[in-house]
Amino acid sequence: MHTIGFVVFPDFHLLGFVAVSVFETANRVLGEPSYQVTLLSDAGGLVSASAGFRIETQPFGEEPSTRSCSPPGSRPTSRRRH
Repeated sequence: MHTIGFVVFPDFHLLGFVAVSVFETANRVLGEPSYQVTLLSDAGGLVSASAGFRIETQPFGEEPSTRSCSPPGSRPTSRRRH
């Protein structure tokens, strides 16, 4: 099984999670769970979305074989512009 990690930052945009459906569809077409999606953040725990709700994440480094990417609309808070 391949583990795909999506890196999220505070105030992430939900549109970035459209990519998760690609792996959901692949599992359905293949007829077995070949892909597992994990949500990652710097410290793990709850991360707030721009829409106001929070999602549970795992800290970086817990899944050594995870391939990770950052969905569009995600950005580190240190680079945030006001």
